[in-house]
Formats: sequence, C-alpha cells, structure tokens
Amino acid sequence: KLQFLYFIDFSLNPKKNFITIITMKTTKSAIALLFAVGCTDGLKVGFVGDSGYKDDAINSYRIMREHGAELVLQNGDFDYKDDYSGWGEFLDANWYGEGKKHILMSSGNHDTEGKAVFQKYQEQLVRRLSSELLSNCKGRKGENLGSEYGRWGNCVMNGVRIVLIGWDEMKADDAMEEVVPFINKSFADTTEPWRICMWHRPEGLYNPGSRHYKDYNTYPAYEACREHGAITFSGHSHLYSRSKLMSSYSDVTVSPDDEADLLKLTCGTSFTIINGMAGSGPDAPGPHLVEPQIRKSYTSNDGGESTGALVCDFPDNGEVASCSFFVGSAPAFFLPPVFCNVFKPTTLSKE
Repeated sequence: KLQFLYFIDFSLNPKKNFITIITMKTTKSAIALLFAVGCTDGLKVGFVGDSGYKDDAINSYRIMREHGAELVLQNGDFDYKDDYSGWGEFLDANWYGEGKKHILMSSGNHDTEGKAVFQKYQEQLVRRLSSELLSNCKGRKGENLGSEYGRWGNCVMNGVRIVLIGWDEMKADDAMEEVVPFINKSFADTTEPWRICMWHRPEGLYNPGSRHYKDYNTYPAYEACREHGAITFSGHSHLYSRSKLMSSYSDVTVSPDDEADLLKLTCGTSFTIINGMAGSGPDAPGPHLVEPQIRKSYTSNDGGESTGALVCDFPDNGEVASCSFFVGSAPAFFLPPVFCNVFKPTTLSKE
C-alpha cells in the first residue's frame, strides 16, 4: 500500500514578514517515520556560537528556551570582554535561572588565544555543570571534565554523543595528530545514533561569509567525524549555514544520497552547520556562498536580524530528527528531516 510523506522546506521573507513555501515533494515511505520524533524520548539541542552577553545574546537563549531546548551547545566566543563573572551571571539569568540545567561549551579565539583568563571561564562553567553531564563527560585523558573543559570533551546524553574540541587544540600546527585520535577514540565502540563534533572555526570552503574563509588545514578532523556519521558544528563566522550531505569534506564531494528534502546520515556521510549568530551577526556573503557544497545560508543579504539559534530534536530511537533555525522570533529555515542510519558501533581504531 502506498503511503506518502510531505517534506516541506520553508524560508522566511524578512521584508514581508511571512513564511513562503520553497519546495514540496511527495515520496514513498513508511508513514511511521512522520511520528518518530514525537513518540520517543530523546534530546532537544540548541546550537549557538559567538554570543556576547547583551540583548541579542539574551534573545538567542530565549529562542532556545521557548522552543524546548534541553541542552545548549555553544562553540565559543562567550562575551568578548574577558568578563568571566559577567558570563556566569548571564548564564544564571538566561538559562539556569529559567529552570534549564544542561550546557556544553568549547572555547573560541576570544576566550583562549594568548589568554590565561580561560581558566576562570573553566571554573565558572565546571561549577555549573549538571550532575548528569559531570558523570557522562570525559576529557582527553579519560577523566571527568575539569581543567580540560572547553578544550577536550567526550559527552553522551539521551542518545546523543558530542565531541568537543577547543580553539587552541584545533589551531596548533600539529593539532590533527592529537585531534583525530581523540575523535576516533570517542566514537569507537559507541552505539548512540546521533553524533556531533563541535569546534569554533569552520573550514573556509564551507563558510559562505565574507570573513574566515581560508583553508585552515583541519580537514582530517572533519573526515574523522564524517567516518563516524557525525554532524559537525562550528561558529566563528557570524552567520548561519548548512552544507549538503558530504561523502568527503576535503575533496568537496557531495554524497550521491544528498537530497534537498531529506538528510540520510550513515557512517561515511556528514553535513556541517555554522551558527555564529548568537549575538553578533550577520556577516556579509563571501565568495563561497554560491558554491555547490552550500545548501542553505543566512547572511546580511537575507535580513538584518543579528540573533539566530538552531534547535534540533533528536529522538533516542535514532530514526528521524527535526531541526529549525530561528532568527529573531520567527523560523527562517526548517531543515529537512534527518534520517539516521548509524546504529552499530563504529569499528575504526581507538588509536
């Protein structure tokens, strides 16, 4: 018996303030997939970066709260002022004080580069870690997070495994010699269907903005995450972007399974997300905006909103996730359904 699913991709028209349907496609599929997100426990995750702690950052955290995020992933550049106490107060007022418990962060260049103050940020963040994350996060040495918080992290929560790597750790000349083994070890022998790699700076070819679009020699990290079927997430550029489904990041090869209205993750495929609009943005478009590996973006050409948050609902049965990117108070993009086929432990070496 034929059954039909409708996959709809929306785009916000900022000038007219309404949502227009861009594409609609009918496909043959099991109708049960439509209900998978709502029928199982899982985890709602908010993705942000480059926040500061003024009004726009307050709005980005409000967006995540209003749309049910249970865990925030912030990929660096906390407050731009080295005000670690003020940053802690911001988190208390806009997340913890609103009944939320879970935040994980990786460091950005404004937090660590040439600065001893990052230890103070670590103290603020570790002190606020929920008991659940304290018991389910390890650093590179295999110990509980502490001095490694924001630099190295291997965390699991409700069917989602998250690998976090800091700015300095990704930037060093020999960085990949330590980063790639850490990624492989973190994902080896794991069964979580949803996997995320997070660091601050994206590779230039996947950045459609006018800044930070060079080659940074971090492709081995991207490829390691792709081999494990992990989504990669970064910031640094003050915009939003999503790539197509990639079968190679370094060779810029789009997977033959890529579809405009469905993302099918397997071990060996991945897509990358940039969101550096938690309080500063958007950047102007750059030379890579029109290249074929970029699927969606929000730059200054798309409107004047400076606040953006991505919220994804990952069901713990590993079937279909749903994600929406919000600017201001309205959805700019509904990502297509993300179908996960990463069920078995990956078998790459732990070394």
